[in-house]
Amino acid sequence: MNNRNEINETNAVFQDAGKNSVTENLRTGSEILKKAGTFTPNPEAKIAVQTAGSLLEAGANAKEILDRKKAEKEAREKAAANELGNLTGVAFSGESEKKNEFLISDKTDYFNEGEIKNLTPQEIDMQDEMVDSIDNPDELTKQEKGNLGEGTIDKYLREKGYTQLNETGVTSIKDAGHQGIDGVHYNPDGQPPYLIVEVKYGSGTLGDTADGKQMSQQWIENRLDDAVGKETADEIRKEMQKNPDNVGILLAHVDNEKNVTFDRLDKDGNIIEKNIEL
Repeated sequence: MNNRNEINETNAVFQDAGKNSVTENLRTGSEILKKAGTFTPNPEAKIAVQTAGSLLEAGANAKEILDRKKAEKEAREKAAANELGNLTGVAFSGESEKKNEFLISDKTDYFNEGEIKNLTPQEIDMQDEMVDSIDNPDELTKQEKGNLGEGTIDKYLREKGYTQLNETGVTSIKDAGHQGIDGVHYNPDGQPPYLIVEVKYGSGTLGDTADGKQMSQQWIENRLDDAVGKETADEIRKEMQKNPDNVGILLAHVDNEKNVTFDRLDKDGNIIEKNIEL
């Protein structure tokens, strides 16, 4: 094949590039460069062109792997969503003996599978180590004390059998701060099963915000989707409506000795019961 034919073939390929996938275009580009190398007179230029072709081929292989992994992840997420939908259907279907009543026991297996757990086993170990390694909290900054407080409460509730559902979790004393709900936890055998928790280190108190007091009903409503995702948030909302005693709204305090206490809050974010037992 002469140079003119090669050029014409290349032009045709570029005209069709918009119709092809990224991987297809990378592979086509690789073939063109490798062919171009065969009629490049300069030896060094020939090596450079053919090397470029090999790099494009490697890029195509990498893109293919990434696409496959993305498809596998989407399939897992779809399967998890379908399973949650099936469990929800059992809980609310008219065929249930307890029609329209939320059945916490129906969700136990789903939460135990770990699809919506925040921390991996390795991250849990990091969090436990962070909490256990701090001997003198007085030396910490305000931000670091906040991280210690959140990690201590997460660890305490985990030891009580609760699974953390929210998508943020402190694993290092140097972690950057985050906005929103500190912790959402679930234990099918807990009293109550669901906990929505704001953590304060020392004598910290709840603050006022543009959309109400921290931990008030409206404040939580505006942040619950971001904390746990819409599907889980909707399950919690339904539980709050049907069985409000099954969702605890709590203010947690952690002192310098890492002792923890919990106060129960009302819908306005006011304390209605201090030092409750979980």
